[in-house]
Amino acid sequence: VERRKLFYTEAERLVEFLITQYGRRRFGEFTETLLKMGDFEQAIRSAYGGKISHLEQLEQLWLKYLSE
Repeated sequence: VERRKLFYTEAERLVEFLITQYGRRRFGEFTETLLKMGDFEQAIRSAYGGKISHLEQLEQLWLKYLSE
């Protein structure tokens, strides 16, 4: 139960970060691409282009956002 709570809390914060920092339109593109392709990293690159190019960069940006 605790692991599920942690997962959903982190997922919620990640969605908040992506929408707050890059807008709803890009987040919509991300989710659409993820549903079509099934590849999280490819969907990130597709929707966020030059802003986020790989998962490590996403993690760094997200952690920075969480610490602010």
